[in-house]
Amino acid sequence: MRDARLLIDTLRLAPPADFGALASAWAAADASSIVRLAQFEGVSLWLQRRLKALGIALGGEAGEALAAAAKRAVAYSLRMESETSATLAILDAAGVTAIPLKGAVMRRISARIPYADARAPNDVDVLVQDEHAQRAWDALAARGYSPPKENGPADGHHLPALAGPLGVGVEIHMTTSVSVAPAEAWRRATSEGAVAEFSGVSRLVPSDTELFWHAIAHAVAHAEEYGRVGTKLRYWLDPAALLAANASIDWGRIRARLETRECADPGLVRAWIRTASDLSGRSLPGDALGDRGGAPIDLERMISWRLRVFPRFIAGNRWAERLIEEGARGETNLSHEPAHHAARSFARVRHAFAARAARLWWAVRRG
Repeated sequence: MRDARLLIDTLRLAPPADFGALASAWAAADASSIVRLAQFEGVSLWLQRRLKALGIALGGEAGEALAAAAKRAVAYSLRMESETSATLAILDAAGVTAIPLKGAVMRRISARIPYADARAPNDVDVLVQDEHAQRAWDALAARGYSPPKENGPADGHHLPALAGPLGVGVEIHMTTSVSVAPAEAWRRATSEGAVAEFSGVSRLVPSDTELFWHAIAHAVAHAEEYGRVGTKLRYWLDPAALLAANASIDWGRIRARLETRECADPGLVRAWIRTASDLSGRSLPGDALGDRGGAPIDLERMISWRLRVFPRFIAGNRWAERLIEEGARGETNLSHEPAHHAARSFARVRHAFAARAARLWWAVRRG
């Protein structure tokens, strides 16, 4: 587990007590394997920036690979910023008020939330009022934006994704989650008067509390669908960055939501938040979650398992994919991965057998 602990300790946003020990650990580590996993986890830029802040330079193949991955992440982030500006301009011209969400906002508040821009977002997410969503989608389509060849099954909280000339995906959201009514999502995003600058224009954005909650809820929803995706380290950066910067989080609001139907698995959400706290390097307030007895997710064990399995996974080994999936789901106390929604009966049975075999193998060999 040594290399897993090293990766986690390096990513932690508060500086370690002993810089020298961390540098020595990197010198003795399998740095190339850690860097390859960091790319899968979506934290190449985060890792590079932490190493630079700590004064640790990786040499050889590992250093070159990390620098290249971080450079790609920056380039994609710049494309994403350009797409955010273009999308908002089109919707402004169409008379549709749009509220940027998630990564589009985090990058604009990095001056007060360090590392908020250390993650390359997947796409541009904007929230519009439910009754204007189709008009917003049509305005983008009229400017040449088109759906990708494959879209996942619709769950009702956003319209089919679009992609513009820059190749960046754009999602028009009517709400932030299937469990939140559109009117409530709009109220949350606009009622606190938080603003950020977009191309010289001051726009309403969700408050720090709403950014924090949305990041956690989004990550947990991803994990419930695909454990190997939703538990990537990249999904902890936004909440960890907010906590590390002492952002203004309304913990009373968080506790209240943990007790509503909006939160299907309060225990998992609490564990997720505690894990974000660990990565931030800052302790949560004593009454933050209304439950003092819980533990964070065992990231060290989960990352150690991935480091062991990952060489076979990147080679396309399906069994390794199952092992990573069920390892992630096991660490988060989720049920076995469900079969694809379109799978036939025999395929579902075969999938269930493979998932249970992978979970058992993980339970026996995880260490």
